[in-house]
Amino acid sequence: MNKFWKKIFNFENVFLSAVTLLIVQGILRLTMGLSFLNPMGSSMDNFSISDIFFQIENASDVKDINPDIVLVDISDVYDRNELATLINQIDAAHPKTIGLDIIFEGVKDDAIANKHLIDAISNASNIVLSCKLTQYDPDDDTFYDIVDNFFSDDLQDKSKGYTNLTIDNGTQMLRNMSYVRSYMGDTIASFSNLIYHNSVSKKPTIKDDNFIVFNNQEFFTLGPKEIDTFSSIIKDKIVLVGAVNDEADKYFTPIGRLPGVAIHAFSILSIIESERSLAIPVWVNVLIAFILIYIALLVVDWIDDLCEKNRILKHWSNTITVLFVFTFLLIVVFYDYYLYSTHHIYIDLGLCLLGIGLIDWIKEIYSAVLNTFTIIQPERSKLLTKSKFYR
Repeated sequence: MNKFWKKIFNFENVFLSAVTLLIVQGILRLTMGLSFLNPMGSSMDNFSISDIFFQIENASDVKDINPDIVLVDISDVYDRNELATLINQIDAAHPKTIGLDIIFEGVKDDAIANKHLIDAISNASNIVLSCKLTQYDPDDDTFYDIVDNFFSDDLQDKSKGYTNLTIDNGTQMLRNMSYVRSYMGDTIASFSNLIYHNSVSKKPTIKDDNFIVFNNQEFFTLGPKEIDTFSSIIKDKIVLVGAVNDEADKYFTPIGRLPGVAIHAFSILSIIESERSLAIPVWVNVLIAFILIYIALLVVDWIDDLCEKNRILKHWSNTITVLFVFTFLLIVVFYDYYLYSTHHIYIDLGLCLLGIGLIDWIKEIYSAVLNTFTIIQPERSKLLTKSKFYR
C-alpha cells in the first residue's frame, strides 16, 4: 500500500473517530447525571439539527398559508350554547374532520346548554374529541388516569385522542410529538394522530415519537362569527377548534411561542411529512457521524503537515484548523438541509456536529497521552534493568 492510501486508511484516525463519538456520548450522559450540569445536559441531549432547519425556513417574514388546515379561535367563547352553535356551523360547511382542542370537564348548571353541546357533537359527521392522560408511571411507561369530557359515556362512538404535549422538563422546549401512549394497558392515539387518519379514513399510526415539522407556514384562522362568511374555506379542510390567543396555552418551540392548537396543527403536518419522508435509522446516523468525523480528522492532519513544512503557515496552524472546522460544519449543515428540503431525507447530525467541534481538542489530549507514555516507558525500562527482581 503506497503512502497516499496509508494516510487515507489511517488506523489512528479510525480509533480517534470512535473515541470522539464515545466521548460525546459520555459528556451527554455525565451532564445529565450531575444535577448542577443538568440544564446543560438536557440542552445538549435535546439538541437537534432540525432546530436549525426550522429557523432557516422561518427566517422570512413572508409565510405560506397552509391549504389543508383551518383554525377556529374560541379564546373568548365560554358559553356552551355558543360552542354548540359553532360546531353546527362548522359541520354544515362540510370539513374533512373537526378537532375540538377543548375538554368539557364538568356538568354545568345550564342543562339546556349541556344538551345542545352533546347534540351538536353527536350530530357532527366526523369529529375528534380531546382528553388528557394523567398519573404517569415511568416504570410501566403507562398512564393510569384520564381527564375526560362529562359526556364521554354517552358518546362512546366518537373518536377521542389525548392532547398531552411532549415538553422537555429541563429546557421547557417543545420539539417532539407522540403518536400513541399506553393507558391502563391499552394503546390510545394522540389527538393529532386521530385527526389526520380520520381525515383520510385510515387507522391511526402506531410508531415512536418524532420531531414536529415547524415549516414556514401559517394557518388561516377564523373567529366564531366568521364561520358562515368563510364556509367555502372550511369545506374539505381539517378544522381545529381551540384557544389561539390564550397565553396560558402557549409553549416554547424552535420557532418561538405557539398556542397548543397551532402545535397540534403542525403535528398533523408532521404526520403528512413523515409519510413522504425517508426515515433514517439511528445506526445510520451514527455511521454517518463516524465517517464525517474521520474525514475531518484526515483534513486536520493534512493541515498540520502543510503548516509544519511552511514557516509562515506554521504560526497560523490553529487559526486555519478552526476556520476549516467551522467551514466543514456549515457545509454539513447546509447539505443536510438540502437533502431534507429537496428530497425529504432527514439525517440528525447533532452527534456529528458536536464530535467535529471537539476533534482538535481530542487530538491534543491524545498527543499529550502519547507523549506521556513515550517519556514514562524509557524510565520504566531503566528501573526494571536495575531491579533485582528483573535480574
